[in-house]
Amino acid sequence: MPSTEKPTLTDLIQQLTHFFNSIHSNGEVENPDKQKLETYINDMLLQSSDNITMDDISFYASHFVDSEPLYMSILKNIIKPSFGFKEDIICKWFYQWYCLNVSQTKKFVLSFLPGILWMYLDKSSPSNLLTGIEALFIGIYNQEFNKREGKEKIFNPPVLPMQSFIDKPLELQQHQQSGLTENTLKLLNSQSKSITLEKSLPRIEIVTTQTKSVLIKTIINNYTSIISTLPIHSRVIYCEMASRLSSNGLNFQIKTSNNNGHSNNRNLNIDNLNESKYSEFDGDQSIPTNSINSTTSTTTTTTSNTNKFSNLHGLTSFLSHKSDLEKRIYLTDKILQELVTGLTFCAFQDSTRDVALLSVQMLHQRANYDLIPELLLSTNSLLNVLNK
Repeated sequence: MPSTEKPTLTDLIQQLTHFFNSIHSNGEVENPDKQKLETYINDMLLQSSDNITMDDISFYASHFVDSEPLYMSILKNIIKPSFGFKEDIICKWFYQWYCLNVSQTKKFVLSFLPGILWMYLDKSSPSNLLTGIEALFIGIYNQEFNKREGKEKIFNPPVLPMQSFIDKPLELQQHQQSGLTENTLKLLNSQSKSITLEKSLPRIEIVTTQTKSVLIKTIINNYTSIISTLPIHSRVIYCEMASRLSSNGLNFQIKTSNNNGHSNNRNLNIDNLNESKYSEFDGDQSIPTNSINSTTSTTTTTTSNTNKFSNLHGLTSFLSHKSDLEKRIYLTDKILQELVTGLTFCAFQDSTRDVALLSVQMLHQRANYDLIPELLLSTNSLLNVLNK
């Protein structure tokens, strides 16, 4: 679909939303709208096109990320069984945009990371290789690998025997020179012992059992590092992803409260997460998936996005799909701890407090089940603060 004129932002969002919704509603393998979408993305959104510049891509990405109809239309295709294979157009689009190394395109791609990660961990297996997703993840990982330049993450704790430069006794200030001199800094560095927080990242060219854990932890860290800049709908999906990953295949008892303020204990497992209505769970009804798929609004503002995703209660069903309810997803303690980092931010935002609190409770139960002391301490501390 070559064009001599660039479409307006509103027309571009409307057209992409229409294409993605058409593909989702049509279950045929040879979907004509799928071919149109691939042509449209190649002509309008990829740098290989002669009709688009880097400034155009950055401009589009900065507005795409805040468009809730477009986000949900893409998410519906991400949770389809056909997503993630070698020739998947979404994976190709996201890979090329992320590798442009532009902050706006990175932000747009990372906003979909919770949904993509959930599908990968739930569906990937030796007999079902999701090579499209793996290529995208390796592309994200390699950007971080190049950024760190093989260096370790270290922390230099203060030396206790040395006097503080901030709180120095008054009598010493009168007789000694205040401030950090070159000699003092050398003395400080020579006496302090660095603590390695994280080793240098290994080079990853293919996803294996040995590299999978560090790959997942690194891309989650990329997401949580910019979570404060992401829209509410992405953070809600992140909370649901954390709930699903920690509870899939397990049966947890979560303490919840209803509208009257009375607390009750409910058995919670992935069966609850795949229901369409949750009003019986905690006295409030979360927004069902099909209620936010409307594409009538083409100029979605931040205010309208907030109204639909703010103050959700109970469980959300945005990532609901036909999954193996008995499959327990193995996650290392470092990955689970990385999930807590993002949930901590969400838990202290009014718009995502309830869904984040539920996710933290599930992670705490998972820590109890797997006997992970560090995760128990962090989730218990967070729950005590949130329940005050």
